[in-house]
Amino acid sequence: MLVISVIARLGVLPSAIVTSYQHLPQTRLLLTSTRQDKSLCTDTSLGVTAQLSMEDELYDTSWTLYFIANTTALYRNFASSDQGSLNGRARQFRDYISSNRPRYEDEEEQEKIGTLRDCTWSRLGKGNTRTARKGIVVSLDYDKTTYKFVFYDDVHANFASLPLLLAKASASLTKKFASFLSETFDVSVNPLRLPPSLLQTTLQSYLQNIRSAFELDDSADTLQFLRPALGSLRLTISFSSLVAPHLRTLEVDVPPETTLQLSRSSTASNISFLQELARHLYNRTGLKIPVLSSSEDGQSVIDGEDAVFRISKIACAAYSLSIDSRIRFMYKAVEGSDKHELVIRKANDGMMGDLIEKATRMGQNG
Repeated sequence: MLVISVIARLGVLPSAIVTSYQHLPQTRLLLTSTRQDKSLCTDTSLGVTAQLSMEDELYDTSWTLYFIANTTALYRNFASSDQGSLNGRARQFRDYISSNRPRYEDEEEQEKIGTLRDCTWSRLGKGNTRTARKGIVVSLDYDKTTYKFVFYDDVHANFASLPLLLAKASASLTKKFASFLSETFDVSVNPLRLPPSLLQTTLQSYLQNIRSAFELDDSADTLQFLRPALGSLRLTISFSSLVAPHLRTLEVDVPPETTLQLSRSSTASNISFLQELARHLYNRTGLKIPVLSSSEDGQSVIDGEDAVFRISKIACAAYSLSIDSRIRFMYKAVEGSDKHELVIRKANDGMMGDLIEKATRMGQNG
């Protein structure tokens, strides 16, 4: 039997919501009030029938995604800079962030993160032969923390372009860094908003990368890999407060055994994993989730989605990706045998490639 947990996060619990779930025996609901710190939990179960490698420093860090638009010849020259030129940019940026700052900002920074000890700019993958990705890493080492910015290049472009920027920094430093890039290279830095459709296609690609290495059968070896590598797959579905003021999110939790079985059945049915998941949920519970499918004219559409109903986050033990420009890769998922590590690293790199392509398209559109 396939098992799926459904968690609804609500404000005041409307009777309509209660009624809609009364026909779902053994369903676990976590109902959290926005007015009082209360929750209702009941036990649940819904029956429904190498290659490229990423830098280790990208793991176990929550990154904010940006794209670079209006790239200039000056910026493209920077993208292919040698280490000597990058050292000069590091000195230039360090002077930039310390200039024209109000005194209170210096005092607040000293209290929170301490003194800036070092600022380095270097080529991505330096000294690491496992990675084929190119780019530039900016690292700022403070007494109490380290901030980083990582530029990624598009390997399919005819020239170095660095369309994707990952940021792990405070909001004020990120703003300062964006201003530095704008003033120095005459480019604009913009948040890379990820549409729900991209979250879904990247998940499908991720599972396909894993399928290319494993025959997804019911063998103990496959399950032994999936449990630590993917764990439970969690979909977060968000609702607009204008239409559903009491319902914030709905979370669908899919354990690895169910992921395995649905992945196999979706391949047999020639549909995506999420389409198979949506079909089972709807047939057995009446719950409809917005998933990507193909229309009669071959165009991609999202069934059930409108402006107030969408998948806003997909997460598992290996990664999490959300429409608010956030991504995180978990290092624990790549631990284990060499084969398992290679499979997850390759899948992670494939996802990074999808994000780079998205950033490139956004940058070209300005």
